[in-house]
Parts: sequence; C-alpha cells; structure tokens
Amino acid sequence: MNRYKKQILLVLICVSLAGMLLWIKNVEYQKQQALALEQIEQENKQKALTALQEEGQKTVDELLPKLGGFPSTLEEKELDAAVKQAHTFIDTYKTYIAENEDDAVLAWQVCELYRQLYNTDEPNSFENTEKYCEKSIQLNSEDARPYISQAMLYVNANIALADDAAQLFLKAQERAKDDYEKIAVYQGLAFAYYYQGKVDELEILLEKWNEEYPTNTQLDLFKNVLKKK
Repeated sequence: MNRYKKQILLVLICVSLAGMLLWIKNVEYQKQQALALEQIEQENKQKALTALQEEGQKTVDELLPKLGGFPSTLEEKELDAAVKQAHTFIDTYKTYIAENEDDAVLAWQVCELYRQLYNTDEPNSFENTEKYCEKSIQLNSEDARPYISQAMLYVNANIALADDAAQLFLKAQERAKDDYEKIAVYQGLAFAYYYQGKVDELEILLEKWNEEYPTNTQLDLFKNVLKKK
C-alpha cells in the first residue's frame, strides 16, 4: 500500500512539474509577445513622427517665399490660402502632441510658421513664435533653427529688440550646421548690428561673411541696403 501511494505521489509531482514548466514557458512567450508588440508600436510611432516632420518641413518651405517677407505681396485669395495651409499644420501638430510626446523639430516648425504669420499681422503670432521657439530649444538646445527663427522675429519686429536678436543669432552661430543656417545668421546678425549702430562689429562680420561666402547674393543685397541708407 505504501509503495502504491509513493508511485501516485511521484506521478503527481511529475505532472505538477510539467505543468509548472508549461506555465513558465507561457509566461516567457507572453513577455516576448508583449516586447514584440511594444517594438512594433514604437516603430509605428517613429514612422508617424517622421511623416509629420516631413509634412511640416514641406509646409515651411512652401510658405517661406509667400509669407517670409513683410509686407506680404500676395493677392488676398492666395494670402488666405497660405494662412490656411499654415494653420492646418499647426492644428495637426497640436492634435499630435495631445496624444504623444512633444518633439523639438515639430515645435520649431510651428514656431517658424507663426513667425511667417506675424508678417500677415495675425493676432498673437509674436507671442506664439516666442512660445514654440523656446519650447523647441528646451527640447533640443543644440538645434540652430529655433534661435534663428526667434531672432528673425525680433530683428524684423522692433529695432529696440535688436540686441536680443543679436544674442540669439550668436547662439545660433555656435550651432549652425549647414550653409543655409550660417548665411541666415550672417544676414540677421548684420541687420541686428546695423540697427544698434555697432559699426566695428558689423565691419568684422561682413569681412567674415565675405571670406566664407564671397559670391552669396544675400551679402550683395545687404551691401546695397547699406548704400541706400
């Protein structure tokens, strides 16, 4: 009888161990599935973010020739369409960050669009440009673009803000990575120095600008502005 009980007990132990092994394997499988799903979700989020960044860059590039200057030379119908296009992306961005983490590139794109909208006399565009430029800088302080956008806002909005603009342009100069950013800094900083009457700084800057980009048309345009003053 004792031998029979031992055999039954041994069978029960074996069954229990088998069940435990199956449970452990199932837990491990579920963990692997969860990790795989999480990875897929992250990849999809990254794809969505990249697509939105590309849409934002396209919007900025398309609207810059239309809204980048002051005053706007667009006909009323074309101007309304450009303003609507800017706000469509801004609204898309706001919907995106309501469900996702904010992004430095998107924040800069919105700040740049508000800067362009400032040239259309849109209410609160000055404050919104500051808000989103500063948000972009908080998210990534090494990107030159939000410094440039905010500085351009200041240098074009009020001569009294020329010194603030110059400080931002100098920060952008330390971070500029390509010719477009470097030329934008040279141009903006030149006007900031000019408005402040900093003749020595302006002469040194123009010399450096000419050495680095001797055939740049923006440099020639700035020189022509000086001749007319």
